Amino acid sequence: MKDDGALIFLSLLCATVRNTAYPSSKLHALDMLLAIGQHLEDEFKLDRLVPYLIALLDDEVGLVRASTVKTLANLLSLVETITPFNATIFPEYIMPKLRKFATDPEILVRMTYAQCITTFAETALRFLELAQASHDSTLHELQSIIQEQVTTLLIDSESAVKRALLSNITSLCIFFGRQKANDVLLSHMITYLNDRDWMLR
Repeated sequence: MKDDGALIFLSLLCATVRNTAYPSSKLHALDMLLAIGQHLEDEFKLDRLVPYLIALLDDEVGLVRASTVKTLANLLSLVETITPFNATIFPEYIMPKLRKFATDPEILVRMTYAQCITTFAETALRFLELAQASHDSTLHELQSIIQEQVTTLLIDSESAVKRALLSNITSLCIFFGRQKANDVLLSHMITYLNDRDWMLR
Protein backbone atom coordinates (compact mmCIF):
# COMPACT_ATOMS: atom_id res chain seq x y z
CA MET A 1 0.00 0.00 0.00
CA LYS A 2 1.42 3.38 -1.00
CA ASP A 3 1.45 6.30 1.44
CA ASP A 4 -1.22 8.14 -0.56
CA GLY A 5 -3.63 5.22 -0.32
CA ALA A 6 -2.88 4.68 3.36
CA LEU A 7 -3.43 8.38 4.08
CA ILE A 8 -6.83 8.27 2.39
CA PHE A 9 -7.86 5.30 4.53
CA LEU A 10 -6.42 7.03 7.60
CA SER A 11 -8.43 10.20 6.98
CA LEU A 12 -11.65 8.25 6.46
CA LEU A 13 -11.11 6.10 9.51
CA CYS A 14 -10.20 8.99 11.79
CA ALA A 15 -13.24 10.97 10.64
CA THR A 16 -15.41 7.95 11.42
CA VAL A 17 -13.86 7.40 14.86
CA ARG A 18 -14.68 10.97 15.89
CA ASN A 19 -18.39 10.24 15.37
CA THR A 20 -18.43 6.73 16.82
CA ALA A 21 -20.33 6.23 20.07
CA TYR A 22 -19.78 2.50 20.59
CA PRO A 23 -16.62 1.39 22.44
CA SER A 24 -16.44 -1.82 20.39
CA SER A 25 -16.24 0.24 17.19
CA LYS A 26 -13.41 2.31 18.65
CA LEU A 27 -11.53 -0.85 19.58
CA HIS A 28 -11.84 -2.17 16.03
CA ALA A 29 -10.74 1.23 14.74
CA LEU A 30 -7.62 1.14 16.91
CA ASP A 31 -6.64 -2.21 15.38
CA MET A 32 -7.16 -0.74 11.91
CA LEU A 33 -5.23 2.44 12.73
CA LEU A 34 -2.22 0.40 13.82
CA ALA A 35 -2.45 -1.74 10.68
CA ILE A 36 -2.60 1.37 8.48
CA GLY A 37 0.23 2.96 10.45
CA GLN A 38 2.55 0.14 9.41
CA HIS A 39 2.23 1.37 5.82
CA LEU A 40 2.89 5.05 6.53
CA GLU A 41 6.17 6.93 6.40
CA ASP A 42 7.43 7.70 9.89
CA GLU A 43 6.73 11.41 9.50
CA PHE A 44 3.06 10.66 8.75
CA LYS A 45 2.87 8.28 11.70
CA LEU A 46 3.92 11.08 14.03
CA ASP A 47 2.23 14.05 12.40
CA ARG A 48 -1.03 12.53 11.20
CA LEU A 49 -1.80 9.42 13.24
CA VAL A 50 -0.42 10.12 16.71
CA PRO A 51 -2.69 13.17 17.30
CA TYR A 52 -5.78 11.01 16.72
CA LEU A 53 -4.54 8.46 19.21
CA ILE A 54 -3.78 11.19 21.72
CA ALA A 55 -7.38 12.38 21.39
CA LEU A 56 -8.67 8.86 22.12
CA LEU A 57 -6.69 8.80 25.36
CA ASP A 58 -9.45 10.96 26.82
CA ASP A 59 -12.22 8.46 26.05
CA GLU A 60 -14.65 7.90 28.91
CA VAL A 61 -14.46 4.10 28.57
CA GLY A 62 -11.51 2.52 30.36
CA LEU A 63 -11.10 -0.32 27.86
CA VAL A 64 -10.76 2.20 25.03
CA ARG A 65 -8.20 4.21 27.00
CA ALA A 66 -6.19 1.07 27.76
CA SER A 67 -6.27 -0.10 24.15
CA THR A 68 -5.23 3.35 22.96
CA VAL A 69 -2.22 3.33 25.29
CA LYS A 70 -1.16 -0.04 23.89
CA THR A 71 -1.74 1.03 20.28
CA LEU A 72 0.24 4.23 20.81
CA ALA A 73 3.15 2.30 22.33
CA ASN A 74 3.18 -0.17 19.43
CA LEU A 75 2.92 2.54 16.78
CA LEU A 76 5.73 4.66 18.21
CA SER A 77 7.99 1.62 18.48
CA LEU A 78 7.71 1.25 14.68
CA VAL A 79 9.22 4.69 14.02
CA GLU A 80 12.81 4.51 12.76
CA THR A 81 13.44 8.07 11.55
CA ILE A 82 12.38 11.44 12.94
CA THR A 83 12.47 15.03 11.76
CA PRO A 84 14.05 17.81 13.86
CA PHE A 85 10.51 19.01 14.59
CA ASN A 86 9.72 15.72 16.35
CA ALA A 87 13.01 15.41 18.23
CA THR A 88 11.43 16.30 21.59
CA ILE A 89 8.00 14.79 20.99
CA PHE A 90 8.27 12.52 24.03
CA PRO A 91 9.17 14.93 26.86
CA GLU A 92 7.08 17.77 25.45
CA TYR A 93 4.01 15.98 24.05
CA ILE A 94 3.70 12.22 24.55
CA MET A 95 4.68 11.75 28.20
CA PRO A 96 2.68 14.70 29.57
CA LYS A 97 -0.41 13.22 27.88
CA LEU A 98 0.29 9.81 29.43
CA ARG A 99 1.04 11.01 32.96
CA LYS A 100 -2.58 10.69 34.13
CA PHE A 101 -2.68 6.95 33.44
CA ALA A 102 -0.43 6.17 36.39
CA THR A 103 -3.39 7.19 38.56
CA ASP A 104 -6.30 6.30 36.28
CA PRO A 105 -9.40 5.27 38.27
CA GLU A 106 -9.64 1.94 36.42
CA ILE A 107 -7.17 -0.81 37.26
CA LEU A 108 -7.12 -2.15 33.68
CA VAL A 109 -5.82 1.18 32.42
CA ARG A 110 -3.14 1.39 35.11
CA MET A 111 -2.08 -2.20 34.41
CA THR A 112 -1.84 -1.54 30.68
CA TYR A 113 0.18 1.61 31.24
CA ALA A 114 2.48 -0.25 33.64
CA GLN A 115 3.04 -2.89 30.94
CA CYS A 116 3.71 -0.27 28.25
CA ILE A 117 5.75 2.35 30.11
CA THR A 118 9.00 0.49 29.39
CA THR A 119 8.21 0.53 25.66
CA PHE A 120 7.56 4.26 25.86
CA ALA A 121 10.83 4.80 27.75
CA GLU A 122 12.90 2.74 25.31
CA THR A 123 11.32 4.40 22.27
CA ALA A 124 11.81 7.85 23.77
CA LEU A 125 15.49 7.09 24.36
CA ARG A 126 15.84 5.89 20.78
CA PHE A 127 14.24 9.12 19.54
CA LEU A 128 16.83 11.13 21.48
CA GLU A 129 19.62 9.11 19.92
CA LEU A 130 18.14 9.63 16.46
CA ALA A 131 17.87 13.38 17.06
CA GLN A 132 21.48 13.66 18.32
CA ALA A 133 20.71 17.04 19.85
CA SER A 134 21.23 18.17 23.47
CA HIS A 135 21.06 14.50 24.41
CA ASP A 136 22.20 14.73 28.04
CA SER A 137 19.84 17.47 29.22
CA THR A 138 16.85 16.00 27.39
CA LEU A 139 17.67 12.50 28.69
CA HIS A 140 17.72 13.85 32.24
CA GLU A 141 14.35 15.52 31.68
CA LEU A 142 12.93 12.35 30.17
CA GLN A 143 14.23 10.16 33.01
CA SER A 144 12.67 12.53 35.54
CA ILE A 145 9.28 12.30 33.83
CA ILE A 146 9.43 8.50 33.61
CA GLN A 147 10.71 8.26 37.19
CA GLU A 148 7.74 10.18 38.52
CA GLN A 149 5.26 7.91 36.77
CA VAL A 150 7.10 4.67 37.55
CA THR A 151 7.25 5.63 41.23
CA THR A 152 3.49 6.17 41.23
CA LEU A 153 2.95 2.75 39.66
CA LEU A 154 5.35 1.09 42.11
CA ILE A 155 3.19 2.17 45.06
CA ASP A 156 -0.16 1.44 43.42
CA SER A 157 -2.76 -0.02 45.77
CA GLU A 158 -3.36 -2.97 43.41
CA SER A 159 -0.68 -5.67 43.28
CA ALA A 160 -1.73 -6.49 39.69
CA VAL A 161 -0.46 -3.07 38.60
CA LYS A 162 2.86 -3.65 40.34
CA ARG A 163 3.19 -7.08 38.73
CA ALA A 164 2.50 -5.56 35.33
CA LEU A 165 5.32 -3.08 35.86
CA LEU A 166 7.72 -5.78 37.04
CA SER A 167 7.20 -7.76 33.84
CA ASN A 168 9.65 -5.40 32.09
CA ILE A 169 11.76 -4.36 35.05
CA THR A 170 15.09 -5.32 33.45
CA SER A 171 14.57 -2.93 30.55
CA LEU A 172 13.56 -0.17 32.98
CA CYS A 173 16.78 -0.73 34.93
CA ILE A 174 18.78 -0.29 31.72
CA PHE A 175 16.85 2.88 30.88
CA PHE A 176 17.53 4.46 34.29
CA GLY A 177 21.11 3.25 34.69
CA ARG A 178 22.54 1.53 37.77
CA GLN A 179 22.33 4.41 40.25
CA LYS A 180 18.83 5.55 39.37
CA ALA A 181 17.63 1.96 39.14
CA ASN A 182 18.82 1.39 42.71
CA ASP A 183 17.29 4.63 43.95
CA VAL A 184 13.98 4.44 42.08
CA LEU A 185 13.24 0.74 41.66
CA LEU A 186 15.11 -1.38 44.18
CA SER A 187 14.00 0.60 47.23
CA HIS A 188 10.36 -0.12 46.40
CA MET A 189 10.85 -3.68 45.18
CA ILE A 190 12.38 -4.71 48.51
CA THR A 191 9.09 -3.88 50.22
CA TYR A 192 7.30 -6.34 47.92
CA LEU A 193 9.01 -9.22 49.75
CA ASN A 194 6.58 -8.63 52.61
CA ASP A 195 3.50 -8.22 50.42
CA ARG A 196 0.48 -10.43 51.09
CA ASP A 197 0.21 -11.26 47.37
CA TRP A 198 2.44 -14.29 46.82
CA MET A 199 2.49 -13.61 43.07
CA LEU A 200 4.08 -10.22 43.72
CA ARG A 201 6.61 -11.68 46.19
